[in-house]
Amino acid sequence: MDRIKPLLIFIALVLSLKSFSQEQLYYFTNADSNLVGVRTLSGKTIIPLQFPMIGYYDFEDPITTAFIEFSYTLPDTMTNRMNPNQSVGCVYDREGNFIYTPFLYDNGPDYWQEGIRRYVSDGKVGYVDINNIILTPAKTGFADMFNYGYASFYEGAVSKVYEPGGEHWTVSPPMARAKNIWSTETGKKCLEIKAQLRLKTITMKGCTIHILFATLLPNSLS
Repeated sequence: MDRIKPLLIFIALVLSLKSFSQEQLYYFTNADSNLVGVRTLSGKTIIPLQFPMIGYYDFEDPITTAFIEFSYTLPDTMTNRMNPNQSVGCVYDREGNFIYTPFLYDNGPDYWQEGIRRYVSDGKVGYVDINNIILTPAKTGFADMFNYGYASFYEGAVSKVYEPGGEHWTVSPPMARAKNIWSTETGKKCLEIKAQLRLKTITMKGCTIHILFATLLPNSLS
């Protein structure tokens, strides 16, 4: 017992220091700027004023998520406009390190669906979770949102096809090699998932199944 006490004291000290170091973060701006950034409660700048103040930012309450998100950046002029993988905004961790650019969806950053969203890099798309963990590299031509643990994606080149009116579009994979399915189920149910998908996707030629391991935690810091 005498040996355990110093260890418990050390662990408590480490935890207290960790808790202290996680100072509350706030979005901020000033009267001379139309830009937004992030700083600590004590005034230390984590992310300087650099993002346009477009969208909603709560300047009163602290940021409680594991990530810091800015919902607007200058338009991406490098990606072909017919590429469905357009990006918008920027996401950082709580130390101010850049993580990824969200997939553009419905005129803003991609929605969170089952704790996962899409991100874009070099015109390709991948998946990331609410804890800033990159689940898949951005190497696919197009990807759908997750729905009940599954999400389909295309490999190869994919292009937009606009509907009449020019506002809404679908994707056409003229060079896509296959339509695939990602799953958030564990490897223990791999064979069961394959059997279920084979029945559900009987008309989906070239369908392959990949098992994706994802740890989904509450969208907040404890």
